[in-house]
Amino acid sequence: MRALAALAALAALAALAALAALAALAALADGRGRPGRPG
Repeated sequence: MRALAALAALAALAALAALAALAALAALADGRGRPGRPG
């Protein structure tokens, strides 16, 4: 059962890392790709 818990924790960590990367990518695209919005 401990291996299952470790696998679940690893999956949650990977999902969190993917979400953080997606947020950073969205912020980068938002800052660069829209000339109409200040900032």
